[in-house]
Amino acid sequence: MNDNVLRKEYLNENPILEMEKWLHFAYENSVKFPNLMCLVTDIDGKITSRMVFLKRINDKGFIFFDSLEPDFKPVKNDAIINFIWRDISRNICIEGKLMRMERAIEEEHYQLLPKNLKLKYYVMNSKETVESRPRMKEIYLETEEKFEWEDIPMPENWGVYLFEPNYFEFINGNLLELPDKFIYRKENGVWYLARSIL
Repeated sequence: MNDNVLRKEYLNENPILEMEKWLHFAYENSVKFPNLMCLVTDIDGKITSRMVFLKRINDKGFIFFDSLEPDFKPVKNDAIINFIWRDISRNICIEGKLMRMERAIEEEHYQLLPKNLKLKYYVMNSKETVESRPRMKEIYLETEEKFEWEDIPMPENWGVYLFEPNYFEFINGNLLELPDKFIYRKENGVWYLARSIL
């Protein structure tokens, strides 16, 4: 396969499998943090974006951990995720529905985390404002000392989220020129693939 040319016959009929292939290619080519993605959510008209790490891909979609706002409802919310890999001139934009997984499943995932990550999530869950970075480090160390001999409880706003896609854009090439772009659109449970002009 010519890495500079993207043809329809190269692509998998299932965009989730194609996504796995592109992610593997990014890892092979030493892209820094290839699983880092920009998550954009629209909750009751409030649009926010944040950077999160993709943790897993399954047949339903993409799983990640995050501390979302308290008003995030346990229903399917509109969302978009973007992967931008400049080093290999590839981008993926995905639209879909975002939902929080059951608390029991979140507890299972949380218990598997190393203690330093639990500590980070616990501190980040605080809405307290700080006047300086030294104060932030001080809070971190105080929390670390507090839970030195105890398990760190799972923060209320920390959760495991499933993003179920219904639309993909795979873009290969320099965006300043004329890159190849293919879109997958899901209709009545079936994925349709087509070439698109940017």
